[in-house]
Amino acid sequence: EAIAVEAADEKKARREEIIHHRGSPDYICNWEGECKKKFKSRPNAEKHLQVVHMKQRKHYRCVTPGCHRTFRDRSSAKRHTKLPAKFICPLCNKGYKRKDYLKEHAERFCKGQL
Repeated sequence: EAIAVEAADEKKARREEIIHHRGSPDYICNWEGECKKKFKSRPNAEKHLQVVHMKQRKHYRCVTPGCHRTFRDRSSAKRHTKLPAKFICPLCNKGYKRKDYLKEHAERFCKGQL
């Protein structure tokens, strides 16, 4: 337990070192001394650090049966599920939101018979 707490404290100290507040309303990312991107809130700066620099991305999977797409953020996944499937495969009736997705499906699963 003590090791896990120590590791968590080290991670927090590292974040504190990378994201600092210089008396202005901005939080500045100092990743490897190069990023310098500014944020109005600490949570936004920390999210930037995790997603852009530490590659700790959550993946949101589409809930539509048969769709295996994943998205980096919840809003993209929600937008995807709200779009109607306008392109329907005439061989298996599977629907797609974009023509290029239907074409990819046909090449992979319906052997290009469109």
